[in-house]
Amino acid sequence: TRGISDQHDPVANSGPHFVTTADGGLVVTCSTSSFGAPGSDGWLFKVTSAGDIDWQMRLGGPENDTLNTIQPTSDGGYVVAGVTSSYPLDSFRHAWIVRFDPSMAVQWQWSYGIDSNFDIQGVHQGTDGSFMAGGCRTPTSHTSWYWDVYRDAFVIKADDAGIVGVPGNIFMAHTQAIETSTDAVPFDTPVSLRPGF
Repeated sequence: TRGISDQHDPVANSGPHFVTTADGGLVVTCSTSSFGAPGSDGWLFKVTSAGDIDWQMRLGGPENDTLNTIQPTSDGGYVVAGVTSSYPLDSFRHAWIVRFDPSMAVQWQWSYGIDSNFDIQGVHQGTDGSFMAGGCRTPTSHTSWYWDVYRDAFVIKADDAGIVGVPGNIFMAHTQAIETSTDAVPFDTPVSLRPGF
């Protein structure tokens, strides 16, 4: 396999975190702590069929952000989703959806959720152009080490502009995460550095 950074950069363990492209490549979503903000950023990159980096970008802000899932959209672009702690900066994790056009420019992005920790695990575009996403919510009253026991499932449906319900709904907030280039350098690495795997 080929790695493309020198730090711990986990690929999300939930939802489709990569899609194949018409030319035999892969577009991958995950997070990186190797470059950029002090915390993690969402990381989106394309690997060619030969295993080379075609392009890559980071998305995020001053706190920890990650991209958990990706799906192609009907116009030839992509929709990615995950969790942001940067937008807004209020000590909670928010569900996060970003839509890209076919040239990989950000069309829109929103964060969702209030007074709890939210995490999107999957996103899908419907035939009517709307987006459905789901994941888990952790009530603020259960934030200790045993919070796993108290997670709730949630599902949202947004129109093709990412709007849920009435514009201005307190459940969502416009994000300001910016796309930045990375300085990741490809390097070859063994399949696993852990014995027994």
